[in-house]
Amino acid sequence: MGVGAAVLIAVAACVLLVIGALYVRCVSRRFNATVARNSPPKITGLGSPSIAALPTVAYQRPREDRGTSRTLCSVCLGAMSEGELVRVLPACAHVFHVDCIDAWLRARATCPVCRSDLKLSHLVDTGESEIPPPPPPPPSPPISSTTVV
Repeated sequence: MGVGAAVLIAVAACVLLVIGALYVRCVSRRFNATVARNSPPKITGLGSPSIAALPTVAYQRPREDRGTSRTLCSVCLGAMSEGELVRVLPACAHVFHVDCIDAWLRARATCPVCRSDLKLSHLVDTGESEIPPPPPPPPSPPISSTTVV
């Protein structure tokens, strides 16, 4: 076997390696595109108008509390102070510091304590609901006033 044959075999091997690498790259791109297409949509939080629509109240210690326990914000684990502005989630009535829960809800649309989905809650109008409102009731038939003698 001569030098020319060895060079030819080396070139053929390089060409086959390049073709194999291109094939693997093509197959992996197709696989990644299929996985991305079939993966669930990215979970997002609520928009600013939806968050602003949630009620805020001044915190009051529960009546049955005799000062021995402290209510904590489940997001920051900080204590609630009497008269402090807090946000109440209508789906579950859990209470949080306004800044804490607003940051949480921008990233996720669930309660940090019980995971109630606020996008599905009928109590919060997110503006993103796909459920149409119920139709109006049918009109009632007119009542005629006839006198029977």
